[in-house]
Amino acid sequence: YSHEGYQIYNGYLSRKGDESLERMAEIGTNAVSITPFTSMRDPKVPQPLRLWHNAGGENDESVIHSTLSARSQGMRVMMKPHIWVSRSWPGEIEMESESDWAIFFNNYYQWIQHYALLSEMYDIDILCAGVEMGLTTVGHEDQWREMILKLRHIYSGPIVYAPNWGWEFEQVSFWDAFDYIGVNNYYPLSESESATDEELNQGALKIADRMEGISRKYKKTILITEMGFKSSRGTWIKPYDYKDERVLNLDHQTRAYEAIISALSDRSWLKGIYWWKSPTQLEH
Repeated sequence: YSHEGYQIYNGYLSRKGDESLERMAEIGTNAVSITPFTSMRDPKVPQPLRLWHNAGGENDESVIHSTLSARSQGMRVMMKPHIWVSRSWPGEIEMESESDWAIFFNNYYQWIQHYALLSEMYDIDILCAGVEMGLTTVGHEDQWREMILKLRHIYSGPIVYAPNWGWEFEQVSFWDAFDYIGVNNYYPLSESESATDEELNQGALKIADRMEGISRKYKKTILITEMGFKSSRGTWIKPYDYKDERVLNLDHQTRAYEAIISALSDRSWLKGIYWWKSPTQLEH
């Protein structure tokens, strides 16, 4: 459930946002993730991660309001804070010295503990401790284990992490520290723009089998923390590429969703799915 527009009248704190949640409930939504952001100017330089207080942003008031509004619609809530990296993405966060890594993890904990406390205060159902920061997770197991342990002294609910699909999801070595295995599932279903339904179904089954292997290895259920397909031609090739402006094609979008839903149906290791994404303003 994404804060769109960055104004009071169309974001998390707005009537438009409440109307969007009502619409989501009408189509069967039973859980939402709420995604407050912070920002980094340079993914190679540690810096304090500030809390956003501006009126049009994802401030605490708006996060609390959207939590209560979603709950009034019968939905469970996951707190899922993100880092916005200028002209980059969280997967490129990588410090250049051990001293900088120590500063980064201290700064990150100071930021994420705020949302752990907020989640405890408002009885939020799940806390996501991070999103797509592969160069901070793989190879930094001890720092993450220490941080998760400290967060559990603040927040008493289940904790998950949302790795990027592919190598990060498959190489994180400390899933036992979390309550669920998370994954932002943007694995391609096919590399062909003209893929048949059978090819899409086979691609989706391979993705499901890959996730099942990780679930069995760590003996934990999987929570798909993001997954979705754009309404464009060949959407199954690069589901993650929101800048990919292909020709509008609702049929291709429908076929991609049908393939992945079919492959994931009745999987005992699957806890649930968060679709990326539904906005606060329906016009968007």
